[in-house]
Order: sequence, then structure tokens, then C-alpha cells
Amino acid sequence: MTGRSWTSKHEAVEMLENRMRRVSLVISLLGLGLMCFGLTDMLVGGDAFSLPGADALPLGSLMHFPSGPMGRMFASSGVILLGLLPAIRVILALSLYLRLKDGFSMLVAAIVLLELLLSIRLSA
Repeated sequence: MTGRSWTSKHEAVEMLENRMRRVSLVISLLGLGLMCFGLTDMLVGGDAFSLPGADALPLGSLMHFPSGPMGRMFASSGVILLGLLPAIRVILALSLYLRLKDGFSMLVAAIVLLELLLSIRLSA
């Protein structure tokens, strides 16, 4: 392995880490904002605060804009967005491994992504 290929691979991994950090920050802040807005809307609307609270709406229900308080829809969207963050990070890693043509890492990332998607589908 030459120094140049190691450096370019190292730079690619570093770029991926920076991208993952930015994506994680944006998605986390967006999810938190949606959950806070939803909670505030529910409390202002007269819902009682309780622990544990109401279940998050399933993704299929969110696609059809459920009738009822919008606060629950926003809070559920934030929860789902945060739940999808690991899959998004694996997709970013898989794209790097495809560019680097790293077969073993591609296989591992594809298996992890498949497991994440199956767990999302089976628990929904």
C-alpha cells in the first residue's frame, strides 16, 4: 500500500466522519424540535402530561395526515426521524465503502442496513 492511497483512504474516512457528524446534528436537532413543538402543542391543547405518554403514531398513519391534534403528529415525526438516524448513518458508510471498493466493509454495512430495515419493518 502506497502512502498516497492510504492518505486518500484516510481523507475519505475523515470526510465521512465529518458528514456523519453534520447529518447527525441536523437530524437530532430537527427531531428534538419536532418533539418539543408537538409536546408544546399537545399541552396547550389541553392534553394531560403523563409518563409514559401516548404512543408514537406509526409511519403509515403519518403519511395520511391523521385527524386530531397536530401535536401528536409532530412529536411522532420527531421520534421516527431519530429512529431512522442509525440507518442513515449506515447508508453514508456504505456509500463510502462503495467508492473505496472495500468488499468486506460493503458486505458488513449491507448486512447491518438489512438488519436495521428488517427491525423497523417487523416492529412497525
